[in-house]
Amino acid sequence: MKTNILFLLFCFGAYGQSSFFWQNIANTDSLNIYSDSILAMPSGESNRIAKNIQISALRNRDSLLYASALGLETKSRFINGELNQSLALQNEALAIFQKYKNKEGQCAALITLALIDFENGNLYQARSKLGYSTELALEINNHYYHALSEYHIAQINFTQQQYSKSKQGLLKAKSILDSADLNLDLEFAIFQQLALIEIEFGQLSRAYDLLNKTKHKALQPDYIYNLNLNWSKYWQAMLNLQKAEEAGIKALVWANAQHGPTLSIEAQINLSEVYILKKNNQKSIEFAQQAKNLHNNLPAATSLKLQVLNQLHKAYLASADTAKALTALLQLKSIQDSLKSFELGTMPFTTTKPKTRIDTLPKTDTLEASVSSSPKRIFIKAKSREVIIGLIIFSAIAFIIGLITSILLFKQKRELKKLKTTHKKLSEKEEQISIEQLELKKDNQQLKDLDKNKNKVFSILTHDIRQPINQVKSVLELLEMEDLTKKDRVEIVQKLRESIDNSSNALENLLLWSKKQLTGINTKIVDVHLLPQVWQIESQVKANLDSKNLKLDIHVPDFLKVKADMSQLDICLRNLVNNAIKFSNSGGVITIEALEENGDKIIRVIDNGVGMSIDQVDKLKNMKGDFTTLGTMNEKGTGLGVLITREFMQNQNGELDIQSRKGEGSIFSMIFHEEPK
Repeated sequence: MKTNILFLLFCFGAYGQSSFFWQNIANTDSLNIYSDSILAMPSGESNRIAKNIQISALRNRDSLLYASALGLETKSRFINGELNQSLALQNEALAIFQKYKNKEGQCAALITLALIDFENGNLYQARSKLGYSTELALEINNHYYHALSEYHIAQINFTQQQYSKSKQGLLKAKSILDSADLNLDLEFAIFQQLALIEIEFGQLSRAYDLLNKTKHKALQPDYIYNLNLNWSKYWQAMLNLQKAEEAGIKALVWANAQHGPTLSIEAQINLSEVYILKKNNQKSIEFAQQAKNLHNNLPAATSLKLQVLNQLHKAYLASADTAKALTALLQLKSIQDSLKSFELGTMPFTTTKPKTRIDTLPKTDTLEASVSSSPKRIFIKAKSREVIIGLIIFSAIAFIIGLITSILLFKQKRELKKLKTTHKKLSEKEEQISIEQLELKKDNQQLKDLDKNKNKVFSILTHDIRQPINQVKSVLELLEMEDLTKKDRVEIVQKLRESIDNSSNALENLLLWSKKQLTGINTKIVDVHLLPQVWQIESQVKANLDSKNLKLDIHVPDFLKVKADMSQLDICLRNLVNNAIKFSNSGGVITIEALEENGDKIIRVIDNGVGMSIDQVDKLKNMKGDFTTLGTMNEKGTGLGVLITREFMQNQNGELDIQSRKGEGSIFSMIFHEEPK
């Protein structure tokens, strides 16, 4: 249920354009356009942009833009679970909107404040704020805020298990959207919530239909998470626990990918429930405990904590661990009781100080009198005085001797320390000189290798780019002829396009290689979901596949991740797939497969094309000799794409392996190592 609230605050955006957003936002309309994209960024970045907009608004004395920017920061912090900060920021924004009598801003602020109350377990206050936002929405005739308020009231009713009222509210919100002809993301949330209600009512066929209605939204990560989570609940109701587990795991993977701690907690609670039904009590406890540990690192969110403790109680109860189940239940009841009003009574208490009788002890002056009155004690006292004087003299002499010895030892130690420091500095300088000499030799060798590679690459490209350009000139001259048939012109244009494509690919690889050698390429290693990357490559090369009647088979696990730079991984994959297309016969098959082996992640591009001899493979691996080869349709191949792929794999803690047989095809393997090698 929490995800149905959060998805309204999430939306995909371009992370790399953060500076563009706030510099180009000059009014509330611009902020509304970019707000979803800003919220899709990491919380620190979205908070920074919101702060910059606030500063700009204060400089320009634009109070409404300042209040809207406060609302933007509120949503960003709310998504990250910072409820106290969200509450303070949104209250400040509401006060500004009220001062300037901006009812639309008041309406949006009240809805956000209601969501914060909802998360804190203050359902009565949340319902009250949503009632007021409904009145304002009707007053200003804003159908979207009216439908949104009704939707959240329905959620509160669902939380309080008033399913009939919740369903009526959702249908009312849907009716408002339909009457205003608004096709918004809110419709997705309404269908998802209605599906959960039908599951509670036992109307599983209706729930199935509602979930299917939202499949077209599943290309967006937020929707994939919600859809998988609700499918998991549906399959639980159907007692198909295998499918419930699969959908629940998919939801958790997407939640972790979105870096949404609250989403991850909800997904773990759901999986804990699945494993209770599967009688796997150990896993049920593990997921419930993980949810609790994750929640402990978040600012307090009462409603979510109640769900965590309730699931932990159920998991321990299912495993017959009554002591821990009781502990979780007591914590749950304590939070529930704290939400109710109560008075704390005080109990008076007193302390008593123990009495000490000091009148029975002899006084000091009496003791002194008894000592001085004894002649024996006077004699002992005189002897003691002599002994003490002797000890003082002896101690003074010993102190002087020790002091002189210490001074001499200190001087000797200081001289030795100076000698050691001087020797150490000399050793360090000698070592530094040796290191610098080695580095100079290494740099010199690298420069020689770079110059050698540069000469080879440019000698290849000089020939292979000049030839397509000459072909283009020849084709253009042919097109100027007037006696060409339509068929001849089509064939000539097709050859022209192929020449331009070959030249473009060669130039692109040359520019990438040149940039890496001259300025270096920044490598940012992240966890990359592999399957979406492969799908993207498939769409990019579809035209080339169709032109040669080739089939692309993809065998990549759904949730396999590799540690790689996303841009460099895309370039490597694209180069290898284009090579496979180039050297495959018409009607052939190209396969992309991925697997995990001994901790390494391996991606293979396999073709059944013309293949290479051992000598050709050796040249390609070591960049020796002439690279230029022709594809099955006379496409040019320089080997530069493989060179770039190999260097980019080294940037990503990986390597490129090449296996091929003449006439049988080739296998290019990208190997990503888990540990640096």
